[in-house]
Amino acid sequence: LVQQQDRRFTADALLARAYDALAAREPRLALEQLEAAQQRHPNHPSIDAALALALSEAGVDAYNRGQNSAAAELWQASVRMQAINPMPWYGLALSHLRERRFDDAARCLDQIARLQRYLGYRRLVVGSQAVVVRSWAALQRGDLVTAHALYSQSLHPETWR
Repeated sequence: LVQQQDRRFTADALLARAYDALAAREPRLALEQLEAAQQRHPNHPSIDAALALALSEAGVDAYNRGQNSAAAELWQASVRMQAINPMPWYGLALSHLRERRFDDAARCLDQIARLQRYLGYRRLVVGSQAVVVRSWAALQRGDLVTAHALYSQSLHPETWR
């Protein structure tokens, strides 16, 4: 019986429950499982990657519930753990847009474009989004000439990276 109980708390068992929770769209439950796994197995190589994913998914959940600050904190934690995942960067961009912090949003979108070039990941068209957001920042500053130039630049296919 003791041996069976110990198996429930192995890194693999906790990771499996966390992935099941993510598949069931319960990122908070996944975070609980992964935090328990990290406490019990602090040097396990897969836990940090899974935790970064769960933090990102929890950020999506918080954002969808209108909790912008909580979502941004979760996405920032995810980025600190695994900076090569484009999802939390995109979430941070959305969070910054919601707060009308266009320059910060553009920096996040630029990071995704850099990741896409580096990793060959071409599923998100963010280059032009970054330029559009920069044009909004210029408009917010009252710089109409730059805003127009940036918006015009965003319409060209070479900007779509």
